[in-house]
Amino acid sequence: MGIKGNIYGIRVNGDFINCELSCSLTVNRQMVNKSGSHSGKYRHYRAGYIDWSITADARTVISVLSGSFNNLLYSQLSGTEIDVFISARVSNVRQIDLGRKVLIPNISVNFPNSGFSTYNVTFQGVGELITDIEELDVLINAMPYNDNKDGLVVDTNTWL
Repeated sequence: MGIKGNIYGIRVNGDFINCELSCSLTVNRQMVNKSGSHSGKYRHYRAGYIDWSITADARTVISVLSGSFNNLLYSQLSGTEIDVFISARVSNVRQIDLGRKVLIPNISVNFPNSGFSTYNVTFQGVGELITDIEELDVLINAMPYNDNKDGLVVDTNTWL
């Protein structure tokens, strides 16, 4: 079962970005070289530090320039940490929250001769990435039908 991208978006300090076109999460892990003469001609690595970032592309609208975009620009210029998460825009069976505290290293605004103005913002994680993924179908299937069950159990076979 695929995840529809249009039901997910970026929340900045609790509010979704207006007119968002796309968003993405990038996670990188450094690979530290631990090769030596004992390795022969093959390199050996160990896992190093992790960094992560979230990017968003959105249409620039008047309310964005006067409100949330202005707040993002202020956060970038002042070096203020903000909370950013990729989250579900609507209730569904798969709730995803990916993100945490970030700084904004860059914002770019484009004003093309034709079409709509857009902007791109990068949110750089400043600590651990929260990966809260709740899958309702996994919870439902966690207790096989033939288990000894205590408490309230609904037998869905009687609904047929």
